Amino acid sequence: KKPVKLPPPLKLNLNPMPDQPAPLADPVRKAESASPSDERYTPPSLKKIQQQLIQQCVETTLIDRLLDLALETLSPATLADTEACKRSIIQLMGAELRVQKGAGAFMPNSVVCVVGASGSGKTSAVAKLAMFFKQNMNKSVTWVCADTVRMGAIAEAKAYTDALGLELKLVYTPQDLKEVLSAPQANELFLVDTPGYNPCSEREMVELGNLLSEMPGRCTYLAVPAIVKEADLFQLAASLGVFNLDGLILTKLDETHHFGGLYNFTTGRDTSRHLEVADPARLASALFGKEWTN
Repeated sequence: KKPVKLPPPLKLNLNPMPDQPAPLADPVRKAESASPSDERYTPPSLKKIQQQLIQQCVETTLIDRLLDLALETLSPATLADTEACKRSIIQLMGAELRVQKGAGAFMPNSVVCVVGASGSGKTSAVAKLAMFFKQNMNKSVTWVCADTVRMGAIAEAKAYTDALGLELKLVYTPQDLKEVLSAPQANELFLVDTPGYNPCSEREMVELGNLLSEMPGRCTYLAVPAIVKEADLFQLAASLGVFNLDGLILTKLDETHHFGGLYNFTTGRDTSRHLEVADPARLASALFGKEWTN
């Protein structure tokens, strides 16, 4: 019986064809992951950033999209440098946030209304707005206090208006509010401090709706403390969605180290100086441990 002659082994040509460019060498990104379960190789710098964002409770879908974008746009040198990579990630995250820019961009008419749950820092926000518009925009500001039920609310409003030299108007019913706003003077701005409401209370939501209905041309902002839980933040926004919110005023940013919930959704005690224009890069930086007090 003659022995079977086996064919010679196949030779694999791993070199590119002459008319095709050789692939660029990438010292950072590898074709295969060290772990067979991973779909992509993630450089150590990005892994560290990924863990930081997970600890901050940033949504995983946002993190995955961010990492994909970083791998596509950042150079190997940047991906290999943790600090440079972090700076680039902060810029990418900041670019995702939409911010109203320019002095007075958030007051398209003569009535600015601030709403929020009890303890949200709404009254302090109104005081900061009053100081800003009076000093920086030469507006004749009238403080309209509709928060007349909470104990000490009227005294607090009077203390602010006395200190700032503003006129104070107290309103107890929607009809009172309508009368106050009926004849605005030239260059006059009404800042309306509404009662703190419970988004889980249908009665309080109806009362707030009756009040807001007397200000059809208003500019409405929701005061949100940075310490609020993310689920509660979405509930607040959902409960007020029918009132056409124009934006958020974030308060108490110096009272927490966790900002992931705020980022997923979209300082200071010196009332006259700590009203800050929103800075997306600063909020993104806070996710990596840069405290708001710095």
